[in-house]
Amino acid sequence: MSDQPSQVDFSSTTERVLSIDVFRGLTMLVMIFANNLDMAGIREVPNWLKHAVYAIPTIPADKVDHITFVDVIAPAFLFIVGAAIPLAHRARQQRGETVAGFLLHVVIRAAGLMIMGVYIGNMRSKNVCPEVVSHATWSVLMLLSLTMVWNSYPKAAGWRRGLFVAMRVAGLGVLIWLAVIYHRQDNDRLLAFNHRAWHVVGTIGWTYLVASLVYVVFRRQMAGVAACVGLLVLLWMADKGGALNRVYVLTVIDRYISLGSLIGANGAIAVAGVLVGMLFADDSPARSHGRRIRWILAMGMIAFLAGLMLQPIYGLSKPRTTPSWIFYSVTICCVSYVLLYWLIDARGRRRWTWFALPAGRNPLVAYFLHYLIHPLSIVLGIVWLNDHLNVGWPGIARTLGVTVVLGVLLTEVLTRLKVRVRL
Repeated sequence: MSDQPSQVDFSSTTERVLSIDVFRGLTMLVMIFANNLDMAGIREVPNWLKHAVYAIPTIPADKVDHITFVDVIAPAFLFIVGAAIPLAHRARQQRGETVAGFLLHVVIRAAGLMIMGVYIGNMRSKNVCPEVVSHATWSVLMLLSLTMVWNSYPKAAGWRRGLFVAMRVAGLGVLIWLAVIYHRQDNDRLLAFNHRAWHVVGTIGWTYLVASLVYVVFRRQMAGVAACVGLLVLLWMADKGGALNRVYVLTVIDRYISLGSLIGANGAIAVAGVLVGMLFADDSPARSHGRRIRWILAMGMIAFLAGLMLQPIYGLSKPRTTPSWIFYSVTICCVSYVLLYWLIDARGRRRWTWFALPAGRNPLVAYFLHYLIHPLSIVLGIVWLNDHLNVGWPGIARTLGVTVVLGVLLTEVLTRLKVRVRL
């Protein structure tokens, strides 16, 4: 790739905005790193590598009033999901797709993410009881089946096409079977498969749906999208203040979908990302690199001031999804994205981005891989690492190496082999 400054006008071309792919890839790599620190049981790591709620055990979870960088990883992914929506809509529109077709695509994609999230959420549940198969085997079969169902198979005819269809059907059958045999211990009760364990991927599905609907309604009105960010935060406030309990229908919905946290808080972050993506539209008020940078920094500053004013009222906590966490996360995402956009798209410094692009362009495969490695090692009887390199900086270095192998090297290899999970 050239390192010459880019003069591409993204508002009038189908060319990808590379900084969005890189931001997504870097976020995914950091997510894999942080999750593997936890799943591998690495001990004696610095507090800044833990979620704030675990960093200082002496502080009760409901009294935590700070965040660490780990608490901003999931918001960063939601933010960039939102930023990609206007670009994805424009690309599909240029292929002749109608708004109705785009909405159908959104619903199908969101549903797929929700299903994936529910399965991974059940895998991550504590006290899963082995019965027909072990928990490790259940996890391996689940992740492989998700890949088989949602892999983007190459176009084919004849027996190869039949094979790909059979793989999808087989994967779907295994997923249904795994849900039927699943159970976990809860004190003296056995609980079946939890259809509301949305996990991170399911959360992305819901927020993607919310942000897409907001964009479709206000796709030519940035002020309307910005107002929806505030409205979603108000939804969180109404939920926490008990105002939603006055409406029976909302109370019923809230049993299955947390309107305050899942829809309000996470949705606000994704919709803030939509605002950034809209700056690349044909009718954007920012048609140059400099103008886009100023707009995004202004958004970040407004979000910071909002978080600063609301922190004394609601506190700063990711588990409680407080407004300050929402707005500070948006600020951090805006500043981080501006740096990448200035370096990659404005200045054309692109050669270094190679390591982030595999996870940026095939994120679900990278994500599945980091969940697959631990149960697969148990199934194969490879447990040496469980008792070695699991303390302090050696453990951190080990986790970093695993992240590079899974999120960069193996993801790139699988992408070249046409393993690409797309919805």
